[in-house]
Amino acid sequence: MSSAATPDPSRVPLSDAEVKLQFDYLLAELGEARNAVKVLEHARKTNDERILELMQRTTRVESELHALKETVDKNTADLNGLGKAAHTADKIAKIALGFVTPVIAGISIAIIVGIYHLVVRLFALVK
Repeated sequence: MSSAATPDPSRVPLSDAEVKLQFDYLLAELGEARNAVKVLEHARKTNDERILELMQRTTRVESELHALKETVDKNTADLNGLGKAAHTADKIAKIALGFVTPVIAGISIAIIVGIYHLVVRLFALVK
């Protein structure tokens, strides 16, 4: 049983047609690989552009959010100030009303007493 009786298929010489067929196959594969590289390069370039655009938009939005936060903070401070002013005005109004009410009541009583005395004198004259 010698191994020389059965030839090794990997050592069988290829014909010119088989070599040309293998060469054409390799060239086709190389062409597909080049095409794939071009597609990948285009996709990378497109993704890089999109990433740059997103970074610019994010920066712009962050800037706008910062400005909006400043506006909200200012408006909050203004509203707090108005709330304090309204509270102060309410206290002053209550104090004024507490002072003015007895004064008006006193004046009203004085007027009513005056009218009463006038009416009593008028009736005294009429009798």
